[in-house]
Amino acid sequence: MSSYRSHDYVLSVYSVHYVSAVLRILMFITALVLHLLCKKYGLVTSGLLFYFWTSEFTCQLFVFMSAVNGERVASETTRNTAIAQFALVVPVWIFSCWADPKPKHIDMEGKWT
Repeated sequence: MSSYRSHDYVLSVYSVHYVSAVLRILMFITALVLHLLCKKYGLVTSGLLFYFWTSEFTCQLFVFMSAVNGERVASETTRNTAIAQFALVVPVWIFSCWADPKPKHIDMEGKWT
């Protein structure tokens, strides 16, 4: 646990905040890599990614509402981070509402399917 002084009171930053941030970044990188690989190989994954982003949006909604209302926020940085994460998750969730087009493959006879 690290702490620092701000305006005559001590703000504590627990290790769970660092671990959760690293796990969230790894989760986003994994989702991006899987999405790009599925696009490259012609797999339709919009359904799976829609469920992923819907669950992420739902979880972030509660954190965002708490940050905006000022409830249980350890510092201004935590509040700003929660608002920024929500601002990034919302457009991705909206764009995930549209399905991927059916992939185009060439049969052995040269016909598009």
